[in-house]
Amino acid sequence: MQGCKYQKQFNKCITKRTRKNGKTSINCKLGLWGVSASSESEAIIEALRYWHQYKEDGEYSEIIGGKSVIDKLTENNRG
Repeated sequence: MQGCKYQKQFNKCITKRTRKNGKTSINCKLGLWGVSASSESEAIIEALRYWHQYKEDGEYSEIIGGKSVIDKLTENNRG
């Protein structure tokens, strides 16, 4: 994930563990999702899909800043 513009934000929102069998697990610190894959790169790709959607919804605003879920809902109801 080197060079990804969201790398620092992503890393603040997840925990990552590699098991002895080589499987990598990545979990959301808020408990919203978790993934497990046979390689770290596969786990990161899958985790980024979940993380990005929740980020766009404002779920991580307390961790990385930006608009909260409430802000986004209010904004959408005005338009």
